[in-house]
Amino acid sequence: MANLPSDLEKILQEETEFEQPVSEAVAQKMGSSINALIDAVGDPIIYNTSGSFSYVVPANVTRITFHGCGAGGGGGGGKSRSTGVTGNGGQGGKGAEPKTVRIPVTPGQTLSITIPVGGAGGLGELNGTPATNGSAGGATTVTGTGVNVYFAGAEGGIAGQNSVGTSDWLPYGSTSGGGLGGTGSPGSAGSAGVRSSYAAGGTAGGSGAPNGGGGGGGGASIGAGGNGGNGVNSGTPNVGTAGTKGGGGGGGGGNGDASAGADGGDGGAAGSGYLELYLR
Repeated sequence: MANLPSDLEKILQEETEFEQPVSEAVAQKMGSSINALIDAVGDPIIYNTSGSFSYVVPANVTRITFHGCGAGGGGGGGKSRSTGVTGNGGQGGKGAEPKTVRIPVTPGQTLSITIPVGGAGGLGELNGTPATNGSAGGATTVTGTGVNVYFAGAEGGIAGQNSVGTSDWLPYGSTSGGGLGGTGSPGSAGSAGVRSSYAAGGTAGGSGAPNGGGGGGGGASIGAGGNGGNGVNSGTPNVGTAGTKGGGGGGGGGNGDASAGADGGDGGAAGSGYLELYLR
């Protein structure tokens, strides 16, 4: 098996002394990408489906490098004008921060692995019932004797976010922000979710002019963020789409219809947690 690049080897030695995850931002400060680490250590064992799993450390393996993320946050639901407020689109959910950590292990020991489901999308406004925020994503964890890996999940998007614009930029390795939903009255498009160094943020939902706002795109993680739903001025608004591998769900589109019973679009579900194991 190939040796690790010397600079990443140094990062891992320093950063994992107390089992602290290494973000890609740290690696980039050293002039290298975490992707170089992944390429150097060979094919991983992958967990990309939510659930609880057990893994027995093979013979002759004394270290495992864990690379992954928690689950993303669900997209916020869209509003309608049926209750006298503007038809704002929902905010996209955030993407979970990718992390890497190397832990000493003992051959034959059993590790307990939990891969969380993605945060649920918020509900769009319906018959006067307010739109709801997207749910936060859970943490990806690995536990065992001397092993305690924790990759946090991300926050859900806000229902009917009442401002529009690009989310604050967050550097690679940081939790990716979900795009803001577009305003209604006048209707405007949402904004795209923030990308990560692995994948793109979700695209913004289009305007439902003149009074329906588009949903914001979900923030990226190891996987892409979901797309925001298009706003409408009447009829049924579009729902946000789902994120993948820790990506946030897209925000639901807003509805500019002021008629009783007009509803907003639901937010998209987020991507589940994700984990790769590299045996050293």
